Amino acid sequence: MDISYKIYNPAGNITALVLGDEYDLKQKKLINNMIMEKEPKVEQVGFVSKKYKRLTMAGGEFCGNASRCATLYYTENQQNIELEVNNYKIKAGVDKKNKVWCEIPIEQYKIIKINENIYKVILKGITILVVENATNYKNVKQDARELIQKYNLKDDAVGVMFVERIKKHIKIYPIVWVRMIDTLFFENACGSGTVAISMLESWLTQKTNKYAIKQPSGDFLETEITIKNNSIVKAILKGKITTDNKIRKVII
Repeated sequence: MDISYKIYNPAGNITALVLGDEYDLKQKKLINNMIMEKEPKVEQVGFVSKKYKRLTMAGGEFCGNASRCATLYYTENQQNIELEVNNYKIKAGVDKKNKVWCEIPIEQYKIIKINENIYKVILKGITILVVENATNYKNVKQDARELIQKYNLKDDAVGVMFVERIKKHIKIYPIVWVRMIDTLFFENACGSGTVAISMLESWLTQKTNKYAIKQPSGDFLETEITIKNNSIVKAILKGKITTDNKIRKVII
């Protein structure tokens, strides 16, 4: 069976989108593994429907950057759409500056203080640990694994965002574990983690704000967080995405 896919670059978080989502979980895991073996720079694999504006990740998790990649796949410039991700729908589109944006589902979000340096941000499809003072950690991938085990995190996807504050901006070092396909990546960029950190900043200050957060790739991802009545009511992730639109294939 020929599997067709395209590769997108959202701020360094290289994403492969398989054209078609008519595969069972076992097939998706196999396709994920084969693409990652063939394309060493790919950090995640999603599946886009040919019939509907719908994205499903290989591990069933929610991914902000993959959602933006799917948005670009389905849209023309300066067009807004409704994208289905994990059986719920989000607003998304491409703005006048060709930045691709999507709303992040934040219904029933939770922010929990674990200690002075660690907060847990729970979103649909992913839980994020925000860890201050990144420079205190020498091996962030191993440290992230230990933190996931220490706090007994067994969600579909778990991110550990190590935060470094540099003058006027924040830089992150994102580690993401996806339970179903058992991958642990030090990602070059992380949309969901960027949103979680931005939400935490607005939650602590109780202010609506826009953020630009530096990724390991050196690029920035942007967010817009809206606060009303002491609660976060909207979170938007955006930034530019590049792609050569080339259709690639693997055979399973």
